[in-house]
Amino acid sequence: MAQSAGIALVEDFLNALARNDADAVLAFMSDDIVYQNVPLPPDRGKAKVERTLRAFQRVMKEFSFEMLHVAETNGVVLTERIDVIRGPLLDLRFWVCGTFEIKDGKITLWRDRFDVASFGWQLLTSPVRRAFGGHHPATPA
Repeated sequence: MAQSAGIALVEDFLNALARNDADAVLAFMSDDIVYQNVPLPPDRGKAKVERTLRAFQRVMKEFSFEMLHVAETNGVVLTERIDVIRGPLLDLRFWVCGTFEIKDGKITLWRDRFDVASFGWQLLTSPVRRAFGGHHPATPA
């Protein structure tokens, strides 16, 4: 079965994030994009999303993802994935469900939901693990 255009677009977008290619990431977004890491408030508009992503880049030196499941219907792509974020004091591996709405070949909504408790625990313990050469704990799938 051929991959849908929406799924290909979302995977290309996530791969641009993994390459740390800010220009490519922004090119995938509509000017009026809404980006939200639930439960945080949403960023509205490409300029605000860019500001948030550049703030992330200051503490995050590496991003990768493992796509577990992906589906599309009517211009909405749903992802279930494992995201990995690393930086000088960060070593995080956590489950994420993403919703991407696509219109006219651009992402108009990007909303990620994740296990806040697991993320918070890893955020608190990752500086110690990084300092002693440890790695992130296994993430339940």
